[in-house]
Amino acid sequence: MSTEQNLKNVQSVGKNTSKFPGDITNTIQYCEKVKSIAVVYLTQYQSIPYKRSSELIYDMFGIKSSQGTIVNFNKGCPDALRPIENNIKNSITNDAGAIYFDETGIYIDKKRQWLHVTLNYKYTYYKAH
Repeated sequence: MSTEQNLKNVQSVGKNTSKFPGDITNTIQYCEKVKSIAVVYLTQYQSIPYKRSSELIYDMFGIKSSQGTIVNFNKGCPDALRPIENNIKNSITNDAGAIYFDETGIYIDKKRQWLHVTLNYKYTYYKAH
């Protein structure tokens, strides 16, 4: 975890400014480790509610975050994980190829959908539709 500070010194003879790194876009910025722990591990893998996840982030890192912040972290996950998803799909279709396929019916929001599973020795890919 790191802290970035933007310093500005305005004097009568001139002005000195510095810029934040390009990936710093908001007044409060959370590092990727905090985001990944809050989103992937706590709320998705462990199924811990947002409020408890927020409390745990504070207990672990001393960082206050709202439930809304954790919701926003979740919203950003699909785009952040897209390169990993593409890597898995490419591995299954381009390397040794898939060695197993299956599909099963599941319910998502009370609607019947199909969950397709494709895997090889290294990866498993799930796709619902």
